[in-house]
Amino acid sequence: MRKTWIILGPTATGKSRLALRLAMDSDCEIVNADALQVYRRLSVGTAKPTREDRELVPHHLLDILDPDETFSAGAFVREARVAISDILDRGRRPLIVGGSGLYLRALIRGLSPIPSVPGAVRGKLRARLEREGLASLRQELRELDPRSEQRLAEGDTQRVLRALEVVLATGSPLSSWLEKSPWGRDRLPSRLIGLTLPRALLYDRIEERVRAMVAAGWVEEVAGLLASG
Repeated sequence: MRKTWIILGPTATGKSRLALRLAMDSDCEIVNADALQVYRRLSVGTAKPTREDRELVPHHLLDILDPDETFSAGAFVREARVAISDILDRGRRPLIVGGSGLYLRALIRGLSPIPSVPGAVRGKLRARLEREGLASLRQELRELDPRSEQRLAEGDTQRVLRALEVVLATGSPLSSWLEKSPWGRDRLPSRLIGLTLPRALLYDRIEERVRAMVAAGWVEEVAGLLASG
């Protein structure tokens, strides 16, 4: 099996630019691994590849969800594996590009075999979040799965809900599932290309990028999303 190339690194290190050059020179197709670029209508603020770039090289896993839909590392791995398989079937090389570390680790190292959670459990927890607030759910998690609760940052709503839904649906804490097999066994044959820059230069690039985003209509993009609910 041909190794999948993966370009990773902090924002503004030039991942997308390098990926485009490699793809054009090496018969690759690009698979997005940015957690926000999967969403339609989040383009300026996510530095999504331009229409011209996407015409030069096939891109996958861009604009596949609406902003109010949820996505996860598990969903990313499933979608990315399909895209990778299709690219390999065409005799081309997959090139994964993005800065979402959890998604990349899950893709490279496999996923822990945690059973799926019924939608009803997830729905009830979200309804409780609206009624009771995060503090109440966090207290319940502290009682049911203290190890998971202790490692979560303050205000990490998504991971609190995830840990609670697992323990409520399976009867076993998320921490115990992860201990059995933190990343699973279905590993992806890959070659990593890591980009970095001196911190001062990186900060300058990030500041320059933010200014360019504002000039390109980032504020208007956010206002449009808020206006649509």
